[in-house]
Amino acid sequence: MRSLTASALLAALLTMTGCVQTRDVREPPSPTLQDSGFGKAHPAAAVELQQFGRFAGRWECAMSERTADGQWRMRPSKVNWTWFYTLEGRAVQDIWMSQSGTADSQVIATNLRLFDAASQQWNVAWTNTGQAQFELWTGGQVGDELVLTSVREQRTVRIRFYEIMPRRFKWMYEAATSRTAEKFQPVLQMLCQRLD
Repeated sequence: MRSLTASALLAALLTMTGCVQTRDVREPPSPTLQDSGFGKAHPAAAVELQQFGRFAGRWECAMSERTADGQWRMRPSKVNWTWFYTLEGRAVQDIWMSQSGTADSQVIATNLRLFDAASQQWNVAWTNTGQAQFELWTGGQVGDELVLTSVREQRTVRIRFYEIMPRRFKWMYEAATSRTAEKFQPVLQMLCQRLD
């Protein structure tokens, strides 16, 4: 029951602040993006908003984690990842929900992404139902990838969006091999497929 309460609370908060229209994020969208409630960029928004704005819609992701012996193990549950424009089309937000078998083990998370034209980088705030604080990430486009970094337990971590296509993309979470190292080791990866 905890995940339903958290889901309802998150939906109410986003609705009250005007970030999203009133609808369940798990509800199937209508056929076109413009009519689906995922929003669109504000005409005055920086063109870079499309770097993450192109993900607006519903995605299903298969996640795998790297084991101690360096092999990849697929997690049994899928992830629903819904992206939409918010703050009158000046930011991109998402809601990430695991499809775990029990309500108590379901994780619901959200990212709010804002592009800072002055610094030419993304500022991202992330939180989930299991914590009462935000993690801050920064970064931007590096070649064909979107790369964000943060510091966790005095170690740099990064997220990469890569092999980005209209109906699929890959995501990877990596951690620095030591507190001072600039070399990263993969920890989690996802293959995401568009549902709408």
